[in-house]
Amino acid sequence: MRTESEPQLKQLALTAWELSGYAVVSVPLLQDGEGAALDAYLRTVFGEAVAWFEEFAFLQGNGVAQPAGIVGAIESQPPIEQQSPDHSSLRHLCTYY
Repeated sequence: MRTESEPQLKQLALTAWELSGYAVVSVPLLQDGEGAALDAYLRTVFGEAVAWFEEFAFLQGNGVAQPAGIVGAIESQPPIEQQSPDHSSLRHLCTYY
């Protein structure tokens, strides 16, 4: 039978970082009637650029002014010791994560 216990809560501090970009476009180019196409193109290009930088930071970020990346987190883990064949690998890995 389980006994009641008080939940223990922890306050997290989240830091929001900003990534921005800009493009220099001449007024004649905007007035050529292709303004809507240019707008769609720039939104696509900037959207892809933001996605690339986010993916890079989530994978290889160093934790300074960017997320701590997965690659760095894996490298900082202690090495997994070799176990005899009778140990379950899944159970062994779960002790590390």
